[in-house]
Amino acid sequence: MFSFFEQVESLFGVVVVSQPTRISTIGLQRTIDLLRVKQIPIIGLVANQDGFLNRLGEIEYQFLSPRVDLEEVARKAKIPFLISIPQTGKTNKL
Repeated sequence: MFSFFEQVESLFGVVVVSQPTRISTIGLQRTIDLLRVKQIPIIGLVANQDGFLNRLGEIEYQFLSPRVDLEEVARKAKIPFLISIPQTGKTNKL
């Protein structure tokens, strides 16, 4: 059976990226637990799609989608919270 961890001899560490939703937080907790079992350092946590920028450049949150505070999740997990990235509504071209 293929295991990513068996293919990588050594990792400096990982940056974990998650959306601030309940379902994503469940996967985030499982990922943090797995990385700790494998003794892989966690560099920090990034909150992706955390709210959206309105036309005035202010961050808003959707009231229908309860937001999970990933800074609090990081604090409880004792890992650094790095940044929160909101949606901009713009598509980037490569």
